[in-house]
Amino acid sequence: MAGDVAIGKITVFCEASNQPPATRRDVASVLMNRLHDGRWGSTLAAVCLKRMQFSEWDADLVDNKNLIRAAETPDGDPIMSDCENAVEDALSGALVDGTGNALFYHEASMSVYPDWTAKMTNLGQRGPFVFYTDRQTIS
Repeated sequence: MAGDVAIGKITVFCEASNQPPATRRDVASVLMNRLHDGRWGSTLAAVCLKRMQFSEWDADLVDNKNLIRAAETPDGDPIMSDCENAVEDALSGALVDGTGNALFYHEASMSVYPDWTAKMTNLGQRGPFVFYTDRQTIS
């Protein structure tokens, strides 16, 4: 649990640093939804680091450039601070989930949506992302 905030904020940064604060909170919500679901791990860090889930943590040179960019972001950077605040709010329960309890998302700008979306319930688009769940009951 010690690395939850650190790993979480880097994940949110890599996924949505070029997006408005509301989108960064949507990503933090998905991380928490996955944590509560339990299939991705029992800590937020485990959820973020689960293989083949968030590309910045995969062993791919292109994605690693994004991770290096996060690592080289200076202390006090306002976007990184916002990512950290989003994760801390999510962990404390203060974050209101606007995604509909989404477990998955992708960029809406994709010309062809990923194959995995065919088996999902589309929860709609918020900002640049389309959100999904694979749960039978949406709470």
